[in-house]
Amino acid sequence: MTGDTMMGDAVTGEAVMEAVIESGALPLSPPRARLAETVASFGSAAYRNRGARFLARVNAGERPVSFNNIRRMPRWWSLPEDERAPVATLAMLLHYRGKIDQELDGNRLRALVMTTGEALFDLACGCDDHFAPVEALADQPLPIGAEVQRTGWLILHKALPGAFAHNIPDACGDRAALAIADEAAMLWRRHRAHEAEAAA
Repeated sequence: MTGDTMMGDAVTGEAVMEAVIESGALPLSPPRARLAETVASFGSAAYRNRGARFLARVNAGERPVSFNNIRRMPRWWSLPEDERAPVATLAMLLHYRGKIDQELDGNRLRALVMTTGEALFDLACGCDDHFAPVEALADQPLPIGAEVQRTGWLILHKALPGAFAHNIPDACGDRAALAIADEAAMLWRRHRAHEAEAAA
């Protein structure tokens, strides 16, 4: 990306897209494709002049979102809104995978599966990766009922860059949360792709 496209620590969404296209890197490499997808999820910026902010404000009074913030955006952010709740559920399940494996109370496990649904439960339990716990949740018991979504959304929000903290107080760029959130989003996308193949 050249100085004509970027100035300071923030750029317009359109400028990023133009730079990706002008670079000739088509088809896009995975990192560029993800960046383009993230930019598109924000929508078009209002300004096109050199050095204009990617977003003037996320909301009034918030810090501008920098180029580095965009690169660190978790994968769930670019998903349609109606697909984010399942990702939150998966994030909670991945975070508590160790405790799920150690849970001896069958009734508690059945209650958890009834809340999450068998498909998501099996999807998370079939993941071989193990993740560092999110510090704020490290000592918390296995969530049940409404706590499943609340905990999952906490993980997703903690994965957001700190620049969003004015609007989303839990946003802090937590690395453990980001690793879990990204894996949850990828698992969900694979699940949806398999569903589409099966229905075709």
